[in-house]
Order: sequence, then C-alpha cells, then structure tokens
Amino acid sequence: MPFAVTHILSTILLLDIYRKFSKHKKNFPLSFIYIAGIFSIIPDTDFILYWIINGFTNFNLVHKVYSHTILMPIIILVFASFMFNINKMWGRLTVLCSFAYLNHIFLDYIFSWPHTYLWPFSMKVYSFNIIPTIFKDWFWWAGLDTAFLILWLLWELKHDRIKDFI
Repeated sequence: MPFAVTHILSTILLLDIYRKFSKHKKNFPLSFIYIAGIFSIIPDTDFILYWIINGFTNFNLVHKVYSHTILMPIIILVFASFMFNINKMWGRLTVLCSFAYLNHIFLDYIFSWPHTYLWPFSMKVYSFNIIPTIFKDWFWWAGLDTAFLILWLLWELKHDRIKDFI
C-alpha cells in the first residue's frame, strides 16, 4: 500500500498541475493545495479507531473498512455544497479535500490489497492490484515515495518555486 508521502505528494502534484492550467487561479490558492495534500492521509487515521477498540477486534476488520469507502468523499462533497452557501472559499477547499480523499482511495485501489471500498453497501473486497505480490514490501513503497518526491521537486523547480534552496 502506498505510504503517506505518496498520498500527500500525488494529491499536491495533481492539484498543482490542475491549478497551473486553470483559468481561476485566484480562487484556487496554493495553500489550499497543501491543505488538501495533508487531508489525503486522513483515510489512514482509522488506526485510531483500532486503538480505541483494541482487544475487541482484528486490525483488518477496522483498517480500510470504514474510512476507505467511496461514501466518504461523497459525504465531503455534500458538506461542500453547504459550505458554498456559507463561504465560497471554504466550499472550494472542501471540494479539494474530497478530491484528496478520493485520490487516497484510488491509489489504494490500484496499488494495495483488496478492501471494502463499497461499504456500507457491500462488504465485498475489490482491488485492481497492478503490483505483483513480490513487490509488496516496504522497499517498493519507499521507492514510490521517492519517485513522487522527485516528481514534485522537479515540478516546483520548473515553476521557480524552490529558488531559495538552490
């Protein structure tokens, strides 16, 4: 399964690319992209629920069941529709957070073991599982994190946003 760096940087990179070609950059500040990047690891905080009920259930019965459902980004989008009525900027940020959540689920669907992405509608497990089992050790995931970090740094360098570090 992808590590946190992959989830965060893939979200930041995708949103930043979208922002680069968007006509509405003023309504899409860089700070929102970074907040969405951090938000992309929220689905993996379900381990806290496991710590609370530790001893009562198996970790795999908690992790990626409730938090990795496609229902969560939909709930966030519904919340965003209410936020747009209150404050358009907060509404936009909430939509980006929904994208970040969905990106996390999508990455896990592509690169991870089968999980219940359709809970509570179905407990059937799904996975595209494009990575052979032989690569499912932490070395491969650390390499994926490294690749995303390099891609992000190259993107930042290309757009003159890391001048201070050169």
